[in-house]
Amino acid sequence: MTETDRKVSDQLVRLVQIIFGFVLAQSFSRYADVVLRPFEQLHRLSFFALVAVYVTAVLSWIDWHITMALRPYNFNPETGRRLVEKARLFSDLLIVSLYAYLLLAVTDLHDGTPDATLFLVGFVGVFAGYWLSGFLRRRSYGRIASSLVPITTFLLLYVALLVGYRVAISREWWGGPVAEWLAVGAALALMMIYRVVRSSIRARKRRRKDKGLIIGIDVDGVLANQIHGVLPRIKRRLGLEITYSDVTDWALPLGETDIAKEIRSAMDDSAYVLDMPIHAHAKRVLDALYKDHKIKVLTARPESSAEWTRVWIEKHALAYDTIASVKEKKKSLYATDLLVDDYIGNIEDFLISTNGVAVLVDQPWNRERSHLSQHLESGRLVVIASLNELPEVVKNAGGVLRPSAA
Repeated sequence: MTETDRKVSDQLVRLVQIIFGFVLAQSFSRYADVVLRPFEQLHRLSFFALVAVYVTAVLSWIDWHITMALRPYNFNPETGRRLVEKARLFSDLLIVSLYAYLLLAVTDLHDGTPDATLFLVGFVGVFAGYWLSGFLRRRSYGRIASSLVPITTFLLLYVALLVGYRVAISREWWGGPVAEWLAVGAALALMMIYRVVRSSIRARKRRRKDKGLIIGIDVDGVLANQIHGVLPRIKRRLGLEITYSDVTDWALPLGETDIAKEIRSAMDDSAYVLDMPIHAHAKRVLDALYKDHKIKVLTARPESSAEWTRVWIEKHALAYDTIASVKEKKKSLYATDLLVDDYIGNIEDFLISTNGVAVLVDQPWNRERSHLSQHLESGRLVVIASLNELPEVVKNAGGVLRPSAA
């Protein structure tokens, strides 16, 4: 995400904040008598309902800001998700509007014949909004962006509460406003339990990742196919027609230049970086590893392409914890337990300078590796033909590097 994209997101967050603040301010004006005299008999139930709405809104507000810090709105057209992000913005505005609806629904509890039906419908709507916002966030940022299972569970619980309340009042199981008190109390209790469950899930995920490995993973040749886009450029510029399998040397000579120099030069072109194909299984494998391990994306790309690299990662919704620009043959300096790379130089440096496990992604330019045979025999170097094999390698490496996490 570029700095401009971040500023746009911040402005849209302020829009939601303004509407949210207006809704709460209006509620104090509308229910001034309830807020000022909460213990009068006519006001008790409605005051309790207001407390339930305020607690719901404030806790949601806190969680939403945490989410926006991690997964801001991203309207960069290069990601191809502008429509999804627009829908996500409107879903968040819908949730704020539903808080206003909840506050209006308190009116039905503020008379001699209270009815909690619309109040409970509001909670069902709020959780439907949570689900929609989470679903759209996953479309933009991948499965790691939201856990829909707890939202779905509590949405169904609120539906059950609404149905149960309607059955209770239709059959007159309780006299007076007992059913309404129970309905409001249950609505508040479910919200509090939901927040506790969400916090517990987050804490459990953090503990699980802390026990896992720190995995450094390269971009070019591992996640991205940097050769595909450079071959037409070489043909146009140098008149040479070569194929992927012809690139048997990381710095394959091309007259007075070489392919490594051509790739570095192409990195100054945003179209080359942003249109780079993703290697097979990259997204699925990173999604799987992210759950239990910390992912550090380590790339030796020039700084000029750093923002485009981030946009490319967002475009493909790849899961990662941090990203860093590094120097070639210096990835050993970034405190990883396991390095996944396609360049022999980075692999050699990592094996010499650390006690970690190196994973070499087989490519035509790294097949001369007989000098690394001792590391292959010791198990510190593993060669994989496809990223599809990486989860099993990480699982086996975890037992060696961190027995307590196995």
